[in-house]
Amino acid sequence: MQIRQLCLTFAYLLQLLAAQQVFSSPWIPQSDDEVIATLPNNYNTDSAEIKELRDKLIADPNNERVALALCQHYLHIAKATQDSRYYGYIQAILQPWWDTPQPPVAVLEMRVKVKQYFHAFTSALDDLTQLIHIKPQYAQAWLNGATIAQTLGDYATANQFCTGLRRQDFLLWRICQSHLYSVTGSAAYSYGQLQNLSSMIPSYQKDLRIWLTVVLGDIATQLNYTDQAERHYQQALALSPDNTYLLGNYSDFLLQQNKPKRVKTLLKNKTHIDSLLLRLTLAEKTLNEKTYQKHIRTLKTRYQHYYRRGDIPHYREEIRFYLYLSHNPQRALRLAQQNWQNAKTPIDTRLLLEAAIAQQASAVILEVKRWLDKTQLEDKRIDALLRQEQG
Repeated sequence: MQIRQLCLTFAYLLQLLAAQQVFSSPWIPQSDDEVIATLPNNYNTDSAEIKELRDKLIADPNNERVALALCQHYLHIAKATQDSRYYGYIQAILQPWWDTPQPPVAVLEMRVKVKQYFHAFTSALDDLTQLIHIKPQYAQAWLNGATIAQTLGDYATANQFCTGLRRQDFLLWRICQSHLYSVTGSAAYSYGQLQNLSSMIPSYQKDLRIWLTVVLGDIATQLNYTDQAERHYQQALALSPDNTYLLGNYSDFLLQQNKPKRVKTLLKNKTHIDSLLLRLTLAEKTLNEKTYQKHIRTLKTRYQHYYRRGDIPHYREEIRFYLYLSHNPQRALRLAQQNWQNAKTPIDTRLLLEAAIAQQASAVILEVKRWLDKTQLEDKRIDALLRQEQG
């Protein structure tokens, strides 16, 4: 038993020590001026504080306080850069508790964040259920559970999480229920309700206001309310100009509106974030700019590095890459089907349908149609795709 524990500790320390190194085999750019990534300079991965915490953790890997402090630093960097490696580092730090059925509450909260990022939604939902059992007054956990269940397409479970919010936070309960309506046949009603509720959010709840404003933009896009969607996205940008999720969704809206120049302006300094580089490349391709070919090579290299490291890039972006940039619809469809097992949001459903139409995969198209009939999902973009497929 002691030998096994020593081996596990040694493996963990190697993983932790590698946290500032590149895990994959080296890749040689085709030219000296080819940029793989440009990282922002507003963070320091090698600060004295981080070094000290790493040294302490190497000496005592089971020190919960030190582990969580280092995790918070890496979480901040991960959010700033959208670099999946830092979520991997957090998972390495949490290794002593990763498979523990009942870890400390703070560890459980951090574990959920990592699982959500890597789209391990079912496992994250299990952790959230446990967290709520320990802290039933933790309203954000109820809302996160509802959001994850909604992403999975498990609307009954999403409704149960929403219902649990009623005693904890009446406003959040109403927001949760109204958000659920947006994917269960009442998108227009959901949009109206959420608009009314947005004015009730206290000024100190900035994160909630940002999230809800983006949701309003997304639902307006579903309904083809273009002017309203533009307004909501602009309002959210004023509150959170560097929000990656917002920038991605707003760029998708602009691409849909055939406004690639605005996407280029919006994302020109965001090439270090893969999901935003993808949107920029799509815009550059539409504009027929020379840089888009270089960016295609960069994206392909980054995806290869993810797989070599054992990471899995977010399927949404990779699906679009193979469908519209790399012209490999077969791979796009495989990824879209795999993604749809875990994520059935309007965006994921639309991507599966796009890939299936490109491959003329009639069985997959029929499966999507049955899902749409069952849920009564309203999305004008999906409606347009179905008309295209029928034509």
